[in-house]
Amino acid sequence: MALSTLFAVLTLLALQQSGFSEAPAPVEIHNQIITAISDALAESRKETGRQLSALGFEQQIREIQLLDDHPIQSFSPQTMVETLYRRAEAGKKGDGDRFLALLHNEAAKSSAAIARDPDFKTLGQYTPKQLKEPFNFAPLPAGKQTPLKPAAAKAVGVLSEHLSGGHLAKVNGLFLRVLQAKGFNQSQFERVLAESKSTPEAIERLLEVGTPPLAKERALLEIMIETHAKSASFAVDPQVLAVMDELSQELPAEIERYRDVEDTIPSRVAQAAEAASIGERGKASKEPIIAMWNNRRDTGSASSPGGGGDGPDIGGAGGGKGSSKGYSGDIYRGGPGGGAGQHARAYSSYTSSTFGSTSASSMPSGVGRVAPATPRSYRSAIISARAARGIALGGTVSSEINPLPLRAIWYPNAKDNRWGRLFLEFPDKDGKKVIAASRVLFADSFYASAEVLWGKHDDEATYRDGNILVLMSMVPDSLIKKEGAEAIEKQLEKLRSDAAANNKSDAELYQELRNLIANGKNLQRTRGVVTHPALFGRELAWSAVRVDFSFNNIDGLSKEAALMNGGKSMPEAVTTSVEGADTWQFYELDSVIQLGTEQGKAQTLKVISKPSGKESNRSHFAISMFSIPESDGDGPADAKAKRLPELEGKIQPMLDWLSTNHHDFIRLNDFSEAFSLLRWLKSKDIQVVTINLSGQLAPLATPDRVIIGKGPGVKHNTNSK
Repeated sequence: MALSTLFAVLTLLALQQSGFSEAPAPVEIHNQIITAISDALAESRKETGRQLSALGFEQQIREIQLLDDHPIQSFSPQTMVETLYRRAEAGKKGDGDRFLALLHNEAAKSSAAIARDPDFKTLGQYTPKQLKEPFNFAPLPAGKQTPLKPAAAKAVGVLSEHLSGGHLAKVNGLFLRVLQAKGFNQSQFERVLAESKSTPEAIERLLEVGTPPLAKERALLEIMIETHAKSASFAVDPQVLAVMDELSQELPAEIERYRDVEDTIPSRVAQAAEAASIGERGKASKEPIIAMWNNRRDTGSASSPGGGGDGPDIGGAGGGKGSSKGYSGDIYRGGPGGGAGQHARAYSSYTSSTFGSTSASSMPSGVGRVAPATPRSYRSAIISARAARGIALGGTVSSEINPLPLRAIWYPNAKDNRWGRLFLEFPDKDGKKVIAASRVLFADSFYASAEVLWGKHDDEATYRDGNILVLMSMVPDSLIKKEGAEAIEKQLEKLRSDAAANNKSDAELYQELRNLIANGKNLQRTRGVVTHPALFGRELAWSAVRVDFSFNNIDGLSKEAALMNGGKSMPEAVTTSVEGADTWQFYELDSVIQLGTEQGKAQTLKVISKPSGKESNRSHFAISMFSIPESDGDGPADAKAKRLPELEGKIQPMLDWLSTNHHDFIRLNDFSEAFSLLRWLKSKDIQVVTINLSGQLAPLATPDRVIIGKGPGVKHNTNSK
């Protein structure tokens, strides 16, 4: 187990404090952690200040505030009590103990444990009259403070915790009990808090200085289970938590190989370079906890641009707050004024002009159709040549699992939280815990599938059983080409003007002309694409676009697969050319959710797509392929398209092989697997909880085009790509 377990503890603490008893609204768990810790610390300081002021030390509290020019909230109860103890002792030898005795006398009135604590007797006995005598609080001498004597140190700790109203115990008690590095104590805890500018920074530093090199795993697991036992809102059995954690320590060999080479895979290198060319992030990498906090997605807080103000902004074109029924997790969608809104509007414009109206609304005004609308029925749409431009979702999901699970929990991998598993907890059987675990899946794919189902989208992006949902698609009438052509025309006109005015040398004019020709060739190979709003900012968006256009470079697919699967190129037996097909559509197969045999401490949770007997049980997509004749002017050409079932059959083994050997196909099939599981759980009203320790990362650049032979692209200011 890794340090991330501590954040699971803090997550449980935050959930416990919130007090909900049914499915919570979608929340960012990492924000709850920070808020819970910050509130506990702030309340402890305020309460201690009030208590000491009520005992007659208001002036001294104000002096502490002025002493270091910090507000009282910047001092912990421990610091306040210890400072007053030292000042009393500096004013008159022995008065430090008398000050503690006074605090003890007051505390004992409301705490029997403190009243009976024998350690306080070592501080000395004082009469009520002596305790009423005034104190001379002298300024502290400059220089390093001498350590407190043991009895005084213990008294300061106990009394400061009591004076804080118990708030401090929620934080420092947890850390001091769990982080047991040699020499880590209350003093170090205080020093870290004083020197840290934020709660996340303090947590990160506490982990660094307080974690022992060996025993942390056992201690963290024990404290997690202990904390969980007090949380009715997250009622997962401690044994289940222990199994989840044990099964989340390692990554499968294929993922380890991918991690070793991910930054050298040509498609991801190009992806990162394309995003960097417009100053945006292009790939997600494992980051330290503190970095993930700082880089997390904008979730619509009141201070964030494009946010919703009162919660996660997750709308399609309209933004808004997420549907909470059955899901407690981190849902993100950028506001309508930003990049997410632009992508969402482009998506909705395309789908509304391609398909018939949804049951919820009619086609938006101003959107015209050049051909009859394609029915939204999934069975009809997946065999329509006009809809055959991308990746379609909507296969049926069924299961005969009985009894139903009590709950589902997404648990991140301890080694790299870009992966994780979905765990199901079932009712006990014969006194034994029954747990099922999915494969290790891309977290990005899991979160995208949750966002499709629980995010607030417009009608076009809302999933409805029985209807097609477009995950991504090529857009034949995209404005990208028109805008690109206009930009090239302007540049060409300027080139003519410069030549006529002799503003540039022949060499300069020649080079600019060559650049224009290159831009024109690029534009000829450019196609506009749209992706579902749930894919905005995710690596899955890049993978989905590449998958759809991957058959233009099957040799490249084979070489990339060999990089991450131990050098195995695509077998000749499954390698199939798509020659003869003009367009195609990947579509999701029907699937059945099953429980497999028990492996270790959990049963396998399987999603098997029909027809069974394919080369891989992890392959969840098939393909429709069409040839389209030249238009004869009598109606749209795609209306006369011919389906190619024989070619479809030949390509299926290649899809099956790619589902376990190429990173883009793995990510896409992980999405389908998570989507099927979550659809089933949602249909049965089973709550899904995510332990998302850091929050989702800031959105990556999202492609809006693809250049044939090159890959996905993003909009540049020059409009030249």
